[in-house]
Amino acid sequence: MSWSPPMEYASRPVVVLGDGVLGRRIAACWVSAGWHVIIRDPSERSRTDAVAYIKDNLAIYLALNYGQAGTYEGVEDLEQAVKIAWLVFEAMDLNLRSTYSYLSW
Repeated sequence: MSWSPPMEYASRPVVVLGDGVLGRRIAACWVSAGWHVIIRDPSERSRTDAVAYIKDNLAIYLALNYGQAGTYEGVEDLEQAVKIAWLVFEAMDLNLRSTYSYLSW
């Protein structure tokens, strides 16, 4: 059996679950490569900080890879975030109790 890419992947978003130090940088990399990135975190402040990080640093990422900026947004709802995603990154802390709570809906 051979591998084939997901259907219509180029028009589907990349999702980052968790927007701490690692998550926001993963998101910025994908935005700088032209993708639409959805950042999901239950904390409004964390989402706002992650979006601000991308806005403030996108030019640096674009200069490193000569890319074209994609789009990005922060959302609270997990189901909405992953509904049509083709790629999902889990970038949450390693506390299993909080991770379980974070992923449940």
